Amino acid sequence: MDNKQKIEALKEEAQKYNEAENHEEEIRCCDEIIKLDPKDVDTYYNRGNAYSKLGKYNEAICSYDEAIKLDSEDSEIYYNRGNSYSNLEKYEEAIHDFSEAIKLDPEYREAYYNKGLAYYKLEKYEEAIKDYDQAIKLDTDDCLVYINRGVAYSELGKQEEAISDFSEAIKLDPENVGAYNNRGTIYSESGKQEEAISDFSEVIKLDPENHMVYYFRGYAYSELGKYEEAIKDYDKIIKLIPDFSIVYCNRGDAYYNLGKYDEAIQDANKSLELDPDFSIVYCNRGDAYSKLEQYKEAIKDYDQAIEIDPDYTDAQTNRKLALEQLEKK
Repeated sequence: MDNKQKIEALKEEAQKYNEAENHEEEIRCCDEIIKLDPKDVDTYYNRGNAYSKLGKYNEAICSYDEAIKLDSEDSEIYYNRGNSYSNLEKYEEAIHDFSEAIKLDPEYREAYYNKGLAYYKLEKYEEAIKDYDQAIKLDTDDCLVYINRGVAYSELGKQEEAISDFSEAIKLDPENVGAYNNRGTIYSESGKQEEAISDFSEVIKLDPENHMVYYFRGYAYSELGKYEEAIKDYDKIIKLIPDFSIVYCNRGDAYYNLGKYDEAIQDANKSLELDPDFSIVYCNRGDAYSKLEQYKEAIKDYDQAIEIDPDYTDAQTNRKLALEQLEKK
């Protein structure tokens, strides 16, 4: 069997290993081919892909480097090397490679999209949006691009544009949990709590195991003064994540607003057990003690809140009021 026949046989074997997802053996075959033909571009490329699938991105990059030395006009090689750089969090290098891929193939939608992701990781949101724009021009039906562009808009404080993108993603994929979750979060931050609750409820229908959404919906209910509903959501997340300090803080606040001060104090106790430096909780517990006319305990809590945060105006004001009430007794 001559070298050409050996190479063909090894390529067939490598392909079988690739299809079987046995990439270690695929790499072994590629190594054998390269020994026989050190200028086989496709084999360097395939070996790079195999290393990438194994999560060995540095080795993948070395193989792509060799392929590019032999053929610098193949957009796929630059694209895949860019992905390896992204996986190593080397986003500048990734952007360079995606840009090279786009130069070679101006309609390479995936390269625009992944370049946008790399810019986002570098917190260059305007640049990310420009690349997402190009990806959308080339394919208007990919909901993930709209979601990621929406997230970039959100980082820039462009909430209306973000909501528009998340809404478009939902039109394309009515069961996309991420789109509802992101839109609901922006609605809540914008004070549109009814809309937020609607989106968070949809997330719960689609993904009942998404525990955090109960927390966000509970917060939205609280903002609307629907404290009973908020408490129900906080109860659910506490069962699922019993060591989540801020949930006890928020449930305690809901109990306080319902006039259930003992329950509010119990939740504050638990919250502080989990996070002893949570100044807001000391102030909240102080407020509950004040409502129960236990002013000495209230003052101790306000003092603790101020010690943690000397600029805590509410704690300073409420401490003064509690001291006045104590002096009247």
